[in-house]
Amino acid sequence: MRHSTKPFAALFLAVLAFAMPWWGCASTKSGAKEQETETVQPSSKGAPVDTAIFEETAVFTYPAVVVNRTINLRKGPGTNYDIAGKLSGGQTVTVVATSGEWVKVLVDRDNQMGWVHRSLVRRKK
Repeated sequence: MRHSTKPFAALFLAVLAFAMPWWGCASTKSGAKEQETETVQPSSKGAPVDTAIFEETAVFTYPAVVVNRTINLRKGPGTNYDIAGKLSGGQTVTVVATSGEWVKVLVDRDNQMGWVHRSLVRRKK
């Protein structure tokens, strides 16, 4: 009987992501993606059928900043998902995952998670 290692890998990555800032290594220079991917079914009531399920890929977390304007923080990776909040230009976020041209961010000021288009944030130097 073969057991899946996905739950263990997901737990390990979650613990590692939580511990990295504490160990002083939250800001990695590497842009390499993790091998682990997860299929997510968002609870987006208005989403079309073709976007109801999307592939989310964990990445090495990195700090980013919202560019030049107020943008929507969405509940899923697309404009068809509900708006979860607003982000202001210059606001700091942490990128934690990707799905196509969208990035999942952790809003540093209030620990809220959501999705924004990749072009609306840039990596902090």
